[in-house]
Amino acid sequence: MVHGTAGHADAPRRETAGEHGVRPPSVLITREERANPTFEDRLVQAGARVHGVSLTQTAQPSDPGPLRAALLTLSAYDWVVLTSGRGVKSVALELRALGIDPRVAAGKMPPRWGCVGPGTASSFQTEFDRAPDLVPQRFDAASLAAELLTRLDESGDGARDRRVLFPAAANARAELPTRLRGAGCRLNQVVAYEITADPPPIDRLLPPEDGAGWDVVVFTSGMAVQILLQVLGTRLGESGAQAWLGRTRCAVLGLSAAEALREAGIEPSVFAARPTMNDLADAIIAYLGAGSQEPRE
Repeated sequence: MVHGTAGHADAPRRETAGEHGVRPPSVLITREERANPTFEDRLVQAGARVHGVSLTQTAQPSDPGPLRAALLTLSAYDWVVLTSGRGVKSVALELRALGIDPRVAAGKMPPRWGCVGPGTASSFQTEFDRAPDLVPQRFDAASLAAELLTRLDESGDGARDRRVLFPAAANARAELPTRLRGAGCRLNQVVAYEITADPPPIDRLLPPEDGAGWDVVVFTSGMAVQILLQVLGTRLGESGAQAWLGRTRCAVLGLSAAEALREAGIEPSVFAARPTMNDLADAIIAYLGAGSQEPRE
C-alpha cells in the first residue's frame, strides 16, 4: 500500500510506449475529462495515459428557495462554512441570480467565511475576490468545525447561539453540522447543489485494448465507487464487478471513497497525504514511479 506524501512529484516514472516499447501506465479518473486540468496534466507529464469518465451529474438545487432565503439574510449569520468548490460556485451563482455581487456580499461583516481546504479557498478567492477568514490546518469538515469552534471560544463569545450557514450538497456528510450543533451553534444547512448518478456505457470504463487493465482507478467520492460497480455489474454480475475492481489499484481522495471501497471488500492502494488533488497526484506519481510492483491476482 502506498501512502502519498509531499515531495513525490519528481519520482522516476515508468518508460512509455515511445521509449523501448513499454506501454504507458493507464489511469482511469472517475470524473469528467479535464475536471481538474492541473491534476491530469501532472499525471500525463509523469508518463501516464489518462482517461476521464464522469459518473455523476451536478446541478443547482431543484428548489433554490431555502438557499436564496438564507442568502438574502446573510448579515444575520456569524459564519458561512463551505466544504467544496462546487458549493462556492453555487452560492456565487445564486447571489448573482438575486442581483447581489458576490464580492459585495463577502465584503460585509458579518458573516465571516470558512473553507474546508485550499481548493475550496481558491474557488472562493476566484468567485468572491478575497481570501476566506478560516481554512483549517487539516483539510476536512471535522477540522473546519473544530477550528471554527476554537475561533469562537477565543473571541470570548463562545459557540452557543452563534448562527452558521452551511450551503452543502444534498447528500452532505454529517460531521460538520453534528459537531457545530452539538456545541450550541444555530446551524442552517441548506442545499446548494445536487449530485445525481449518471452511469456511462460500460465500454467507456474498460481499459485500453493493449493493456491488461487499468493501472490505477481514481475515486473522489463514494458515489463514484457505487456507480462504477453497478455499471460493471450489468455485464459481470455483482461478485464479478467486485473482483474486477479488486484486481485494480484504487487511488482515493477522502473518506467516503475509501469507505465505499471497503464496503465492497476492496482495500484502497493509494492515498493522498492530505485531501487535495495535488497530494493525490503526488501519491499516484510515486506509485507509478515505483513500478507498481504489487502483483495482480
